[in-house]
Amino acid sequence: MQINKDTAMKLWDEKFGKETTAHDYKGREIRKAAYGQEGSRYAWNLDHIKPKSKGGTDRIDNLQIVHILTNQEKADSRIHR
Repeated sequence: MQINKDTAMKLWDEKFGKETTAHDYKGREIRKAAYGQEGSRYAWNLDHIKPKSKGGTDRIDNLQIVHILTNQEKADSRIHR
């Protein structure tokens, strides 16, 4: 699976339905419209649950929606859903 905005929006719709605001596993608020917008306080992107550097894949079951800051903090460590 290619990771891009279409993939991200599909995963958002599967996880949050029609909601436009949600929270990641750290409790940070994210907004659907802020995908990839690093300057936004509600920015989010897709994170590999098991990092690719440790054998993870781009499969949808290895991706989670997280605030950009959460993703930066996690880096290459594995976080459980």
